[in-house]
Amino acid sequence: MDVAELLKDLGFVVGFTGSKGYIRLEHPQLIVEFLVPERGRGSDKPYSLPQLGLNAQPLRFLDFLAQNTITTKVEGLTVTLPHPINFALHKLLVLTRRPTQEKQVKDKRSSGENITSPYR
Repeated sequence: MDVAELLKDLGFVVGFTGSKGYIRLEHPQLIVEFLVPERGRGSDKPYSLPQLGLNAQPLRFLDFLAQNTITTKVEGLTVTLPHPINFALHKLLVLTRRPTQEKQVKDKRSSGENITSPYR
């Protein structure tokens, strides 16, 4: 199944991100990126998924995001997401592995590190 071809009728176009050419599907309201768990020594090359007609970006600690999830409804669609705590911790874990300071700052911001808690 060619995922990009399947979603073309919904307005998605193939885009590329990063210097390595990771495929993502872009829509005016949504960007879909494809990730796979990075194992072993890792690689800076896209992970080929020929059965889906695309490639994915290997990412460390990705399994951690699937260990604790929440389910919510968005515009009538049920969506499963990483628990916000797992998401924030994952961002803090991977930011030290980011190749640029810009991406590190973005991950730190995404982790919610500036959010004030009523329990502090």
